[in-house]
Amino acid sequence: MKRKNTWKSNYIPTYSMHQSRQYKLKHPARFFAVLLVLVLCVYALMVIIGKDLDPAETAMGTISTTSEPTVSPTPVPISMAASTPTPTPTTVPTPTPTSIPSPTATPTRAPSPTATPAPSPTQVPAPTAKPQPSSSRVKDVSVCIDPGHGGKYPGTVSPYRDDFYEKDIVLDISLRLKKLLQNAGVSVVMTREADTHLKSDWTEDIWERPKIANEQDATFFVSIHVNALDLSIKGAAACNGTEIFHYGKTHGDFTSKQFAEIMGEAINKVAGTKHNGVTQKDFGVLRLSNMPALLVETAFITNKEDHKRLESDEFRQNMAKGIFNGTMEIFETMGAYQENGKYKIPVTW
Repeated sequence: MKRKNTWKSNYIPTYSMHQSRQYKLKHPARFFAVLLVLVLCVYALMVIIGKDLDPAETAMGTISTTSEPTVSPTPVPISMAASTPTPTPTTVPTPTPTSIPSPTATPTRAPSPTATPAPSPTQVPAPTAKPQPSSSRVKDVSVCIDPGHGGKYPGTVSPYRDDFYEKDIVLDISLRLKKLLQNAGVSVVMTREADTHLKSDWTEDIWERPKIANEQDATFFVSIHVNALDLSIKGAAACNGTEIFHYGKTHGDFTSKQFAEIMGEAINKVAGTKHNGVTQKDFGVLRLSNMPALLVETAFITNKEDHKRLESDEFRQNMAKGIFNGTMEIFETMGAYQENGKYKIPVTW
């Protein structure tokens, strides 16, 4: 009976058994313990150097990495961890209020009181700045106001309304002008202050008006009137506006035309009527007066628009204001000045 070779069937090659043992961990518990210690050490080190890591996230990441026995995680060297830091909010500097320059950070140099020179008293013009001609005589300024017509001489008559006369209109305007002049410190002489005529004879009545101005040595003479045209003339009713008349005299360095232009412009600014310009005319009140003299035709009583103006208190006041402004501008042109509340003027003619 032959003996079987049992050794061949029971033989397990030593090479394959040894090779299989090389891929098995003899002490897996120790391995994971050491690995956990390393992870904790790395985490502690990263916390020390300012890394903000979540412990739970780090532990879970490590465990999931080591769950496969064939892959052994290698610890991260300290030098590598330090060379590639992950940015954290603490590493980024946050702006602070002090980092923004405040308006007071750069001080502005305030100007010293001595840098701005104070105005000297000599810069204020003195009241005596206007020169007075040495060769002239100086007198108080006065105005002779002549309300045209009066009494039995009604002047122009309204074709649109009964009892509406030039003599009443111009007296009202003249009294308003008187008040304006007196309030300004100018003396006033009136040829009439009521509904009266000066002389029974019409011609003598006219001559009497400049005579009063000459006797009172007035500085300026102004005669106030209302214009009119014969409505039987074609187009007469359409004529309207204000006109200034002068005689064409010369007074020192000035002419009556210059004064008429000044008066016309002043009235035109406030009266609201059409400005018909200035005209030279041989009126007795202008020819016989010794001083600068003007005659103002305020408006046309025969024109319906001007008629409404002449009925208006507002127009009458504006006309008085315009004549006042023109008169004061004429005085200024003649060199008048104010002294102790009174106007004075050098006279060279």
